[in-house]
Amino acid sequence: MLTKPRGKYHHGQLAEALIGTALEELDKHSLDKLSLRGIARQVGVTATAAYKHFASKEDLVAAVREAAFMAFVSTIRQAAESSPVAEQSMIAMGMAYLDFAEQHANWFDLIFSAPAPNSQDDAATQLFTQAALALNPKLADQDLQVSILQGHALIHGLAVLRRQGMLGNGHHPELTPDLIERIFVRTRQGWLN
Repeated sequence: MLTKPRGKYHHGQLAEALIGTALEELDKHSLDKLSLRGIARQVGVTATAAYKHFASKEDLVAAVREAAFMAFVSTIRQAAESSPVAEQSMIAMGMAYLDFAEQHANWFDLIFSAPAPNSQDDAATQLFTQAALALNPKLADQDLQVSILQGHALIHGLAVLRRQGMLGNGHHPELTPDLIERIFVRTRQGWLN
């Protein structure tokens, strides 16, 4: 007999409970281990009830990806708002990006497994745009786009290298806040020229 774990599911919020449980599972296991039936069981409902909200595992994964992306953007936004000083805000954003990639590795992989829907991509791009303009309000549109791409490619590349164990292994230094700041200063010098 299937019993409902206390606190996992409240009437009318089954979709959110399924997504939340799937995110918890992704913190422990890779995406290929995720199953709609297994998530339903953990929430304390039948698979039939879960299938009323998500027709397939792919539908659940799409919703989980959206939730993970929203959490990612929220994390970056909080970091951006952590300091009124543009340089410190940008460094905090970079560290938050790196920490998210490490703490939620499977979420990170899922988020960047395909292009983001426009509304989500716009939210992330807006954060990077505001940060770049705070550093140099005179950036022309073309230079602004290049700066955003350069900054995103840099921090994403560092996150991937860090996750793959390529940093701090004797060949490249470990990423510390001090090193991130030095990288940022060099990058920023290019933006100001």
